[in-house]
Amino acid sequence: MTFDLKHFRQEILKISQTELAQQLEVSRDKIVRMENDPEKIELGMIIRLAQVTGQTLEELTGYTKEVPKTFTVNNNWTKISEFKKKVQNEFLKVTSHTDFAPLRKKFDNFNKFNNPIKPKVAVLGMSDAGKSTFINSLLGSNELPAYWTPATSTNVHIKHVSDRPRYTHDDVLVLNNEQNQIKVEKLESHEYYEEHKIISGGLDLLNEFGTRKGKFYEEDKNLLIITYLDKEILNVCDIIDVPGFGTGDRSLDNTMANSTQRIADIVIYLSPSNAFLRGEELQFLRNTINILEPIERKNENIIEPLGNFYVVASQALAVDNGNIDSLMTVLDNGTDRLYTDINPEIWEKKNKATGYNYSFEDLRKRFFTFAIDRQSLRNSLEIDLKRLLETIPDLVIKNYQSTLSDFFTISKNEFLGKANYYKVLLNRRDEFLEMLEEINKNMPNEERINESLRKEVLTKIRALKSESLSEFRAQYDLIINENHILEVIKRNNYKKKKQDLQRLSGYISGELESKLENILIQKSEELSEVIDKYLKDISNNINSASKKFFGINVDNNISFNVINAFASGLAGLATFGGLAIWASTLGNLGAYILVAQSVSLLSALGISVGGTAAAVSAVAAIGGPITLGIALAVIATVSTFAITSGTWKKSISKKIVKEYNKQNAFGKYESVINSFWNDTEKAFEKADDEMKEEARNRVQLIKAEIDNLDEDYLRAELNQNHTISLKSEYMFEFLIKILDSTKKLNTPTVE
Repeated sequence: MTFDLKHFRQEILKISQTELAQQLEVSRDKIVRMENDPEKIELGMIIRLAQVTGQTLEELTGYTKEVPKTFTVNNNWTKISEFKKKVQNEFLKVTSHTDFAPLRKKFDNFNKFNNPIKPKVAVLGMSDAGKSTFINSLLGSNELPAYWTPATSTNVHIKHVSDRPRYTHDDVLVLNNEQNQIKVEKLESHEYYEEHKIISGGLDLLNEFGTRKGKFYEEDKNLLIITYLDKEILNVCDIIDVPGFGTGDRSLDNTMANSTQRIADIVIYLSPSNAFLRGEELQFLRNTINILEPIERKNENIIEPLGNFYVVASQALAVDNGNIDSLMTVLDNGTDRLYTDINPEIWEKKNKATGYNYSFEDLRKRFFTFAIDRQSLRNSLEIDLKRLLETIPDLVIKNYQSTLSDFFTISKNEFLGKANYYKVLLNRRDEFLEMLEEINKNMPNEERINESLRKEVLTKIRALKSESLSEFRAQYDLIINENHILEVIKRNNYKKKKQDLQRLSGYISGELESKLENILIQKSEELSEVIDKYLKDISNNINSASKKFFGINVDNNISFNVINAFASGLAGLATFGGLAIWASTLGNLGAYILVAQSVSLLSALGISVGGTAAAVSAVAAIGGPITLGIALAVIATVSTFAITSGTWKKSISKKIVKEYNKQNAFGKYESVINSFWNDTEKAFEKADDEMKEEARNRVQLIKAEIDNLDEDYLRAELNQNHTISLKSEYMFEFLIKILDSTKKLNTPTVE
């Protein structure tokens, strides 16, 4: 049986690697190697360990840590499927006739885009934080290898076995995830899986690809491993195990950790209690808070401020044998350092999104302890996590009910509008013919005007990019400036010690990120006004003929809806760049067209993914790995700075400026800005192209209906759409009854 030296040292001896190395008279590196590869510990070393610790050889060779008790959580996620099934069955009963096929098709699409996926819980931290031990405690097993991180740049997504695609019976799928491009939700497609597959098999693959003793360890590849287990907690969430960042063992680890921040719905950050929140970690957590989308909304849901963010002092017995007062002091001090070092702009941004004013006390409530062998040091964390995971499904149901009501209301109006359109087409057919003739005659001139308007928008986008670069250059020069850094040292009362110097460099990095975000948000808001005017001009141009024949207040089913068509052209894009704020103004249209394309917990909770939050997320998504990399490099440099001079403040200020220049930091930030606006330009061009193509198709459709369809067909279409509209209204009224009978589903079940 393999001797678990790491756990024996931490939980039995309760000493550091350095202290154990001194007792055994070996180097600390030797201890690290033995802990990471326990099968290669020599017998002589075990004998020596027995001598210095007073343990017998039988006790050492037979020692294993106990499997933790299972983390229990109610499977409230089944409520969602039960409610949807009830609605689906009733809907099919009243729309069984073939006449209602168009409504059934719309309802199928609605359910496809409103099929919420379980929240993703990412477990993050440095390599010595005990992430695998923590995850195994949630699972109630030892499925994950104890020596997993930081062996490879590999993310492990742990899902319930019921989520496994039908095309495989394997428990582990190993995928090539270069560029972090794999969408786990798309793995339902066998073709998509085969495109990225490396190998599949049993749980033994975790050792092969995820530990130093595995034969694939030396391959520095960006991998994604999907593991399917039959564990209780996986009924209500997926768990992501991430390589420890900042280890230097693998060049991809920092990028992997940062990319996971962006897809996570809930972040649990572990830091060893006896070395809690070092400088690099504070920077990483600032970055996490900036990127992680808040799921709390004041007066809209019961999730507490920062409710999806956890900071955990792991291995809690290492501090005064788990003395609770000592541990609370550790958490208090860690909260104080993080709250002090988070730039005010980050809190202001979150306030705009959620309505909460974030205080020190709010952040302190998100700090917890964890010890595998002492339940009292785990209770607070487990109770809070249980409450969150059991509450989310209730909020998802509540939003689904609301969205379903909107669907039937919109459907009723849409089919009624079509019925009115066919009625007008029957009664004023000759005017439609004249309108089409006018459209065809004016089309060449319209297209010239539209092309000219398009060029004006593209010119504006490029001007906004230039302005962004210029304004950020000015802010960069003000921040990466010795005098400014001296002011920050004085204002935040940083002292002449290593930890404070790390905090200082992280704070400066945060200032730069906030200035960058503010500039891009401001420019995106300017672009929104330009887009609104552009679409208004395009609409006037395209619909001039219909207004001429049917009046200024022409029916929307007769005129061409430019905004709908343009927004539809954005659907499916990974990022909209500066168009994100404009997209947030679309209301139900935006939710249906845009949010549906990126299934997420936010959309399932009814939280808009547009607006300022989306613009900031777009910036963070583009620049996250770059800005985090710069910050960690600067922190590493100041960590080795010799503090001997009485003028240390001036010396460290010079050192930080020098390091930013050495890192070519402005050039890297410049690439972020260029990427943001390049994405904006591509998104605009795609949306504009598809809008104009749809406008041309619309003309051809009207012409075909007039030229090729007889009066009986038009009357049948009129009657069908009118009937469907009435049926949609009936379904809306029926839905109210369903909602009344299931109000208990909206009541949180956690006491």
